[in-house]
Amino acid sequence: MPLLDFINCAEGPDPSRVHSTVLSDNRREAMTKAPWTVPAGEQVFENYGQPNHMYFMWHGFSLDSNTHDCVHSEFNLTAAEMSDLDWTKAKPVVTRLGIRREHAEKMGATVSACLKASPAMPEQVWLALSLKMDTYEALLKSRRMGLITPAAAAVLLETVVARLAMYDGASSTHSAAHRFLQSEVVVLKEVRSYLQDYLEDQRDL
Repeated sequence: MPLLDFINCAEGPDPSRVHSTVLSDNRREAMTKAPWTVPAGEQVFENYGQPNHMYFMWHGFSLDSNTHDCVHSEFNLTAAEMSDLDWTKAKPVVTRLGIRREHAEKMGATVSACLKASPAMPEQVWLALSLKMDTYEALLKSRRMGLITPAAAAVLLETVVARLAMYDGASSTHSAAHRFLQSEVVVLKEVRSYLQDYLEDQRDL
């Protein structure tokens, strides 16, 4: 394991191939295979397949090219919103989100999700918004639970635009922090474009 700590992180020719360490057949050694062919004399890199906020928070760096990148976001549901739920009808939604009634009705609930335009927005985003917007019953009836809707997309777009505004003029003299801020802006702009295109398509229908 100390040897692995000397290896820098980077994506290879196939970004889907990420780091994997397993026990050997005799269960005496930890084995990590190279994710791509490395010619003799060239530096070895490892692709850990994590978003930049994880790299930055735990290791102090971020990748300029990271297909696994996304922006960590939290959707806060108040105790009042949780108390107003019809918990019987909302059960499929709260179960998927792992929300416990006894805690949520007293303290509210927070749903964490990572925003990313491609390949698809995590369903936690749409599930959380369905509770916050009180649309979960209609979505359950139409079998669109966990899927994007124009109303939810419009709310999320407002959130993304407001968050992007927070980054206006933001910079840091710390190079790693500056790179991380820029990577967040890139992903948020991709999400903004994705939502704008979706809503534009819906208006044309």
